[in-house]
Amino acid sequence: MPVYLFPSKYKMTKYIFHLSILSILVFPIIGIGSNGTISGKIDFCKGQQISLLIYDNFITNTKKEITEAIIDSLGNFSLQFKLNSTQYVVIKSNYIEKLFPVEPGKKYNITITSEEKLNAEQINSPFVSEFFSLSVINDTLNQKLGELEEMLGNFIVSNSLELTARGGQKKIEELEKNLVIQFNNYTNTFFQDILKYRIALLKMMANFYTNDKFVEIYFSNKPVLFENLHYMSVFNECFTKYLKNFNYKNEYNLSLKELINTNADYDEISHLLYQDANLHSDTLRELVLLKGLFELYYDKDYNQANILKLVHYMEGCALYKVNRDVAESMGNLFLSSAQAIDFTLHDISGKQISLSSFKNKYVYLNFWKSEIPECSNDFDIMSEYYEKCKEKVEFISICTDSKVEKMKTYLEQHPQYQWPFLYYENNFNLLESFHVVSFPSYILIDPKGYIIDYSAARPSENLASLLTHIMTSK
Repeated sequence: MPVYLFPSKYKMTKYIFHLSILSILVFPIIGIGSNGTISGKIDFCKGQQISLLIYDNFITNTKKEITEAIIDSLGNFSLQFKLNSTQYVVIKSNYIEKLFPVEPGKKYNITITSEEKLNAEQINSPFVSEFFSLSVINDTLNQKLGELEEMLGNFIVSNSLELTARGGQKKIEELEKNLVIQFNNYTNTFFQDILKYRIALLKMMANFYTNDKFVEIYFSNKPVLFENLHYMSVFNECFTKYLKNFNYKNEYNLSLKELINTNADYDEISHLLYQDANLHSDTLRELVLLKGLFELYYDKDYNQANILKLVHYMEGCALYKVNRDVAESMGNLFLSSAQAIDFTLHDISGKQISLSSFKNKYVYLNFWKSEIPECSNDFDIMSEYYEKCKEKVEFISICTDSKVEKMKTYLEQHPQYQWPFLYYENNFNLLESFHVVSFPSYILIDPKGYIIDYSAARPSENLASLLTHIMTSK
């Protein structure tokens, strides 16, 4: 399994809840709301910048900074914000990011602490957040969310083997009753919505219903809760690969894929999606289409130019402004990320190698760590492909170990790997620019320097068919 960059207290909770929080976004509204303040202390970041960010939208996973400050010589800071709805914000300093909800106009006092004494290497690592915990002092909402988090985490850890078995459903029903009783007197709508959709995530984990039934229960003919982070978590789970697996055809016997790849007419595509009884809501149907187009943009079976055309159309013509904003963000991201960002890094001999020097070849770019077995297993397979395909495809492996010496030692022990191995030189911006969130990661770049796929096939998957297509193409 890949190793994710977002660690958490509970291993199983990490994927179900914490990672979903980071990948699910809300629609912020800025400028009209009440003034609020977040102040606190971070001893280990004295003199550094601290930023407050909000998520731009839940499809592109982009964040925007709304304010910043400098942590003083004593570790104190204060950030002013203005929001008109309760939503999650991100506190960021160096490579530490912590997420928590704030309400408009409130004053917050927070602390970020570590149970361990960290060295400089750990503090400047993308894994640093796992060492730290954030506490929000004297705030009822965050206190209740902390209680809910602990109860859910303990439940998952205690029942991990039973959740996908038949008995798991009964246990979740009992948990749901207990949670409703536990938090019955706390009527905060934001919290109650979180409770509802976190339970829904557990039910998905235990296969309570079919996916269609989940859509019917939680989305069909219901308001789209754009600002409910956990509603959007369930949304993403339910509608992942929805467009790719859509089986309806129109009156001319054309599939959704054929409509996208030919004339890409928005009205025809929307009309076809309407055949799904769960998508009769215009707002939901637009949102589902946007999510699907975002997934398909880098799929080699779909016309990328046509997807961009649809997104641009929705920027101006989607019925709901929030969907127009998502389309605009998607369009900007597609245009900015289509061209791979050039970089220059060193190999183990100290030679500088740039991505642009391979512009006349396909590039199979790989990010890896020497301590992760899956990376080494993939290299054995890559070695075979490299010998067969090096005329048209350049393999580049970028090591993200904490020290370059680890990479050197590893390669000395594996002299059979002959393609370029580079060290990332603690360039975390490079990881962000290529959307690297797990190791190993694979990216395919065409001979003109455009990214074809941010999540290319692994050597142990269907890379052979992809390379065969490249080698036989003109």
